[in-house]
Amino acid sequence: MHHAFQPTDRLAPIDGLRGIAALLVIIGHHNMDPRWLLYWPVRFIQYTLSASLAVVVFFALSGYLLTYLATREYDRTGSFSIRDFYVRRCFRVLPLYFLALGIAIYAASPAGPFPVTPPERFGWIVDNLWRFLTLTSNWSLALNLTADGSTPALAILWTVAVEFQFYAIFPFAFVALIRSSKRQRIIALAAIVLLAFGYRLFAFLHTTTPPPWFPQPLTYYASLSYADVFALGAIAGWASAKGAARDIARSPNAGPALLFMIVLTILAWNQTLVDAFTPLYTIATALAGVTAACLLMWIAANGSSSIVRLLSSGPVTTIGILSYGIYLWHPMGGDIYGAFLTWQPSSMIGINIRAALSLTLYFGCAFALAAISYTLVERPAIALGRRLLSRQRLSPSPAL
Repeated sequence: MHHAFQPTDRLAPIDGLRGIAALLVIIGHHNMDPRWLLYWPVRFIQYTLSASLAVVVFFALSGYLLTYLATREYDRTGSFSIRDFYVRRCFRVLPLYFLALGIAIYAASPAGPFPVTPPERFGWIVDNLWRFLTLTSNWSLALNLTADGSTPALAILWTVAVEFQFYAIFPFAFVALIRSSKRQRIIALAAIVLLAFGYRLFAFLHTTTPPPWFPQPLTYYASLSYADVFALGAIAGWASAKGAARDIARSPNAGPALLFMIVLTILAWNQTLVDAFTPLYTIATALAGVTAACLLMWIAANGSSSIVRLLSSGPVTTIGILSYGIYLWHPMGGDIYGAFLTWQPSSMIGINIRAALSLTLYFGCAFALAAISYTLVERPAIALGRRLLSRQRLSPSPAL
């Protein structure tokens, strides 16, 4: 059996890709002064490689990584522990999630450093706290975006909610598919892809009065919209774990074909940003999922390429390791630097200096908070989960 990764290398290039996606998200969410000399170059990055497209890459990557690791576990041990899966995911995701949630709520409160206005908005946050505690906040945005009172630091938690809803289903789907025949697997995965496409089309047809500033909330924030993206990532993860697509991914034509798919995806996706209330959005999401899945398989099979070496480099993988914290903290990082950078220059030199400072401080705050939370929260929580599993290794667990 052929494996492109070794069990001890943390899947370094995948960490690197996650880091690139995290950078695109925070760049995409940064508000710049249009008078800045570098406004249009940065704006080009925001428009071409948008934050929303990076989120799709995150979802495909999640499906890929979980399936890759689950397949390796099953091939190595002959079983897959559902209990261990949930312990690992909970200790990996929930401690920092609830910390960020608590701090975001406090910051938005009347006693916090960034109280929301009008005050009734904080009442909405309190009344809808259950949505964040149950990791279902994405459906508030999807079903009633105009009435949703989330602050930016709370609104971004929708992606964690989508991820966790995927986690709730994944281990049972994996066990069912492992026990199924090849024909049954193909039918099941095709059904998931068609379900997601069908939902996006349904959402498009039934979104009659969207807010003009965000015309597709019923599609963009709903978990079902990304079922095919997770499934395509999972297929890529299985193929990489089995070495099934290695020869194809290493062929001379694979790189140019992948580059063509990436360009096509970017063009299709950005057309939906120009006029998102079109049927093209239903297709662009699937195309982005296919491209992300192919990119992941290509990365897994081409470890010696310069691109993969770059993704595996220390600085890029470090960003990937910190990416969860970077994502959760970057809206609050923007609030922090905004509170201190109150200088409003009138000269063009001053405007350019302030714009460059704002971007630097925005990144600096997000990275600093992520590094602190990784050291004090994420890493200890992951280690605690591992110790808990090692102590319970001999006790019965629901495994295949």
